[in-house]
Amino acid sequence: MIELRNVVRRFPQSDKPVLDGVNLKLERGEFAFLTGVSGAGKSTLLRLLYGADQATSGEVRVAGHDVDQLTSHSLALLRRRVAVIFQDFRLLNGRTALENVRLVLELRGYRFKDADRRAGEALDQVGLLGKEHQRIPELSGGEQQRVAIARALVGEPQVLLCDEPTGNLDDQLSLNVLSLIDLASARGATVLVATHARELLTRFPHPSYRLVDGHLEQRR
Repeated sequence: MIELRNVVRRFPQSDKPVLDGVNLKLERGEFAFLTGVSGAGKSTLLRLLYGADQATSGEVRVAGHDVDQLTSHSLALLRRRVAVIFQDFRLLNGRTALENVRLVLELRGYRFKDADRRAGEALDQVGLLGKEHQRIPELSGGEQQRVAIARALVGEPQVLLCDEPTGNLDDQLSLNVLSLIDLASARGATVLVATHARELLTRFPHPSYRLVDGHLEQRR
């Protein structure tokens, strides 16, 4: 479902590529962690996978598609199968928590009643029962993050990409959220989680990869 083949990403203002010959393959239902110091290229790697950036060279494949070769229309269709939990949340401030989550299902053709019920259940799963009708600016940073997580999970994506999904959460909420992401993997989603939280790697013993000087190394 996810495959990087000798991927290089070089930025014009930098002497060294941020990604230098990266190879990675994750099959359906696999869960892996992506680690590395700040600036190591974790977010860049994720951006390549959902088509927000393009590799300088090499091949990026998601769900059987060469992402860099897709038309805008085909990329939009692929993104319906790929959910992303962003560091900056990217929520719609003029809408409520429920409306932000429900929108994913409405765009996929769910009837309003079914979409409303599933969105409410997703918010309940991340501990936001009673907050569903609050607009995004009325929620704390941690609550906004949980809305973003509920939005990513509600559509049962085939591929789930997570950029520091527990960065603003306390220890217990972090474990709860990772448990939900782990469950998505058990149901068949291919999951890649970029994180600095070492304790999560201990509590969830999935394969772990580390970016070092542009190279991807599997941690032992």
